[in-house]
Amino acid sequence: MEGGARQQLQVVRGRGTARMLFSGDLDLGSGPWFGSAIDGELAAAHDVIVDLSAARIADCTPIGILIRARDRAAAAGRRLEVLSPPPLFAG
Repeated sequence: MEGGARQQLQVVRGRGTARMLFSGDLDLGSGPWFGSAIDGELAAAHDVIVDLSAARIADCTPIGILIRARDRAAAAGRRLEVLSPPPLFAG
């Protein structure tokens, strides 16, 4: 799935879990696409693993999206995990 010229997403689903590998730029422009992709997997009753090892974070937009997604996952009894956050997130 492509979010635009600079973003791509690969999703691997299995046993109630979706692993989402995002690559490219995550910023204000790609925020709606990024959030919708995560929401879609949560709505499908999946725990979600967000792998950001190939993502470039340009601003704080993805942080807010991930916080809201974590809250929605917890409210639904599901789990959201973030793997390989870029240095901006690790601080």
